[in-house]
Amino acid sequence: MTQLELIRKLIETLKKVLIQKVSEIKLGDLFELKIETRKGAIDMLVEIVIEEETLHLKDIVIYPEAKGALSGLDKDILKTRTKLIETARKLGFKKLKITGYRHPKSTSAKPGKKININVKL
Repeated sequence: MTQLELIRKLIETLKKVLIQKVSEIKLGDLFELKIETRKGAIDMLVEIVIEEETLHLKDIVIYPEAKGALSGLDKDILKTRTKLIETARKLGFKKLKITGYRHPKSTSAKPGKKININVKL
C-alpha cells in the first residue's frame, strides 16, 4: 500500500468514528479536518507524514470553527486522541507522533507552547 493510499484509509476510518469533514488529501500538503465537540466544532490543520511504522501528525493547528474561545474540551480532546490511537493501531502503525505549537494568541493555559506527543502503539 502506498503512503497516499494508507493516509486515505486512515482518513476514511476516522470519518466513521471521529471526523465530520476533511479537505482533499494530497501527500505533503496540509489539510483540514473538522471535529464536532460538545461545545461546537473545532477545525484541525495538519500534515500527515508516514515515517516507516510511525504515523506523524505534523505541524498540527487546532482552532474553534466559530469566533471566540472554546473551553472545557479536555474530555473531547482525550476522546479524539483515543480514536486516533485506536485507528493508527488498527492500520498497523507502531507509533503515533503529534507535533506542533499552541497558537501564540490561544486562550489555552500556555499559548505558544511546543506540542510533542509520542505514543507507542
